[in-house]
Amino acid sequence: MPAPEPAVQMPAPPAPAPAPPASTAPSPPVYFYPPGAPYPPGYGYPLGYPLYPSPAPPAASTTGLAQAQPVEARPVTEPVPEEPRALGWLRLDASFVVFPLGTLSYKFSRAGEAQAFLSGDASATPGLSISAEFQPVRYIFFGLSFQYLATVKWSDTSSPVDSGSSLYGSSGYQTDFLPTVGLTLPVGSWICLLVSAAPGYSRINASGMVKGYTDPGTVTGFVLQAGLGLLLSFSSHGYAALRATQQWGYQSSETAGPANGDVVTTELHSSYFGLHIGVGYWF
Repeated sequence: MPAPEPAVQMPAPPAPAPAPPASTAPSPPVYFYPPGAPYPPGYGYPLGYPLYPSPAPPAASTTGLAQAQPVEARPVTEPVPEEPRALGWLRLDASFVVFPLGTLSYKFSRAGEAQAFLSGDASATPGLSISAEFQPVRYIFFGLSFQYLATVKWSDTSSPVDSGSSLYGSSGYQTDFLPTVGLTLPVGSWICLLVSAAPGYSRINASGMVKGYTDPGTVTGFVLQAGLGLLLSFSSHGYAALRATQQWGYQSSETAGPANGDVVTTELHSSYFGLHIGVGYWF
C-alpha cells in the first residue's frame, strides 16, 4: 500500500513588525481656539473643532480714491423769511405833492386878435393827490386820481405897464381828474416799480391870476401826466408810495368882453414836474 502523501504545510505568517518604542514626550494638550489669537505652533488642530471664520478682507476700492472722511456735523440754520409783499386787486393811497418846477403861459385874445401874452416860470406849488388803482392782472393796472394844487401863479410878477401895478401878481388853484393806465413790475420781494400815463381833465380857477383886461374865470381843458415810481411794502397790505411825475396842461375859456359883447378867449398852458410821497393799502 502506497504511503500517504505528505500534508501541504502553509507558510507561517510573517512576524508583526515590532512596535516603535513608546514616546516619553507628554501628549499635547487640547486647546480651544481663542478668537483673534494664533493656534500654538507645533500642535495639530483638535479634531471635531469647527473652523473659526477668518475676517473678510476689506473690499478693494474700484475708484482709486481715498476712503471718504466722515462728514462734519454742521448746525442747521433756519431760512430767513422774506419781507412781506403787499398783494391784492385794489389799492388806495393818499400822497402829499409838491411841484417845485414849472412854467405858465398866458394868452389873452379879443375878437381873434392877441391883446396880451406872458410866459414865465411858475412858483413852487404844494398839493394833495388821492388815487384808486385796480389791478386785474399781475403787470397791468387801471386807476383814477384826483389832484389838487393849492397855488398856481408866476414866480416873477413884474408888470409890463408903467403904473407899476402887477397884472399877474395873484394866484389861482387847480384840480385835475386823471384816469390812469400803467405797469407794475416787481423788482424784489417787497419793491414794485410803477410806470404810468394819465390823460385827464383839468380846471384852473384863474380869476385872481390876472388883474386887468378881463376876468378869465375858470379855464378848463386837457391835461397829461406821466409818472415813474416805487411801491415799498412794509406789511402784507400796507405800502409807501414814491413817485415822480411830469404833466402838461392846455386850459382855455371864452367869456364876453367888457365892450360890444366881444368874445374874449383866455388860454393858459402849464408844465409841472412833481414829487409824490404817500402811503396806501392794498386790498
